[in-house]
Amino acid sequence: GCEMNKFDNMMNFLASTDKHFEQVVAVDAGFSLFGRAWCVAELAEARRLGICQSLKLKSARVLQEHAEELRCLQVEQMKASRPE
Repeated sequence: GCEMNKFDNMMNFLASTDKHFEQVVAVDAGFSLFGRAWCVAELAEARRLGICQSLKLKSARVLQEHAEELRCLQVEQMKASRPE
């Protein structure tokens, strides 16, 4: 099976073995990425590790449209699993 709970170990390994390691995040137009707990956890872990992060967005307008919901993110309202 797929082990979804090992991303933090893998990110730590990559960041410690490659000083140029970066995280590129392709954000969907509906920003549903930010409604998934494991995605937000991965972003937070990368930040904690000091990994350079780049967000790729459809447009600045889409970011403005979702700004308020991003400011109000709550882990209790996020999806915590994925369909197999």
